[in-house]
Amino acid sequence: MSRPHAGRRDPSLSSILALAKGLVVPPGEFVGGVHDLEPAAIEAARLFQGASEDVQDTVLRLLRAVTRGRRRSG
Repeated sequence: MSRPHAGRRDPSLSSILALAKGLVVPPGEFVGGVHDLEPAAIEAARLFQGASEDVQDTVLRLLRAVTRGRRRSG
């Protein structure tokens, strides 16, 4: 986490989640809180948090693939 802390790199979602779990704080606290999120995003986060590690991994891979595809075509 030294590079993200120094502003040279964005931390991965898994790093944020692990840090939040270790500090017993909501992950959103590291990215500005949930105040700016749409209700659907908050619901998605709650569902994600309650899912198994396998499901979380699959969802993250899917979201990354969709995001990559959008950046290439946009």
